[in-house]
Amino acid sequence: METLQHLIEQRAKELGESPFLIWNDAEVSYAEANRRANRFSNYLAKCGLGKQGLKKGDRVGILMSN
Repeated sequence: METLQHLIEQRAKELGESPFLIWNDAEVSYAEANRRANRFSNYLAKCGLGKQGLKKGDRVGILMSN
């Protein structure tokens, strides 16, 4: 099973600046979505997520409020 992150990464290589998401007047390209996902992943690692016994490839649930 491929992860969403892997699929976005693969599409970013293929489609680059093509639209990934369009919401109202905002647009995010595949390349930008990939950069943001990587940045978020690095942020979680710096917050100590890896110190909780997690290893590369483990899945993490994220709760977001609106």
